[in-house]
Amino acid sequence: MRLLNFLIFCFSFSHAQWISFNLDSASETDQVKIYLTGISLGFSNHTRVVQEEERRLVTGVSFIYIKNLNKSTFINDRLGGIPIFYGKILISNNLFFQGKLGGFTSRGDISKYAGWGFTLNLSDVNNPSAWKLSTNFSHVKSSGNLRLRSLDVFLSKEWRLKIMWCFVGFGKNYSRTHIYLNSEVIPSVFEGENNYVQFGTQFQSGSLVLVPQIKIHPEIVQISVDLLRGFH
Repeated sequence: MRLLNFLIFCFSFSHAQWISFNLDSASETDQVKIYLTGISLGFSNHTRVVQEEERRLVTGVSFIYIKNLNKSTFINDRLGGIPIFYGKILISNNLFFQGKLGGFTSRGDISKYAGWGFTLNLSDVNNPSAWKLSTNFSHVKSSGNLRLRSLDVFLSKEWRLKIMWCFVGFGKNYSRTHIYLNSEVIPSVFEGENNYVQFGTQFQSGSLVLVPQIKIHPEIVQISVDLLRGFH
């Protein structure tokens, strides 16, 4: 399991294509809208972990890959390798507080990401195969280019298949972006509302957990890999 985690970590960074928030080459509103949808969905990723044992704290890192299915774009159709550090702590019998933090540089531009939210078990706390409701509030900022804020709500159902856990859920993402660009074609403010379906599974070895996920949107596919560890 540790060797697999190491290989995923190396692969992610060796194939990373950092997001550049320079929108100067954009010529159409739809191009920017699709691009911002991918950013909002990617940074609103819901990290999942089924806790069969009582672990009050979960920490780890997520690697996000975004594939643009629409050919009308002004950037590469694949972005990813973005590391996002994640933490979750139990604050009551069925309620968790979660937070995320990340940052990177691309083409001389410094970009920062932060997010927080809650995960609520909607059934018996002793039943890990349950409906769960997760919320994420995210803030992405790139100096001099854009500022994006989003709210993402995700409802999921988990169940066990022999040696592994699986889940499927539906989500809704709301975003508002301010763009600092002098253009007569591209507006300075974008608002988005998007629906998606997300699938995932979980593999565990001791306290280490590997969670691959896929998020499907009509114009975007997102793949994420979470490497997590729980603490009592």
